[in-house]
Amino acid sequence: MISISEYDPEVDAIYFQLKNEKVLESEEISKGIVVDYDDNDNIVGIELLGLQNITVGALKNLKSILCKDDMALLKEHILC
Repeated sequence: MISISEYDPEVDAIYFQLKNEKVLESEEISKGIVVDYDDNDNIVGIELLGLQNITVGALKNLKSILCKDDMALLKEHILC
């Protein structure tokens, strides 16, 4: 399951909900990339802030923490 919120042009941001779980903690893993975790430390959502300024390095940081299933879901929905 993946849910993509509408793009917000005011803050140049988008949110990807990967799992329908309550967010326990959020962590900015790179400038402009915030990852939400549930109580089992599973990634439940990803927020990209300031899309125009996100670097390739920041995206590589994100890729390094995603499991294969989550990565496949993101690719499927972003590339469609």
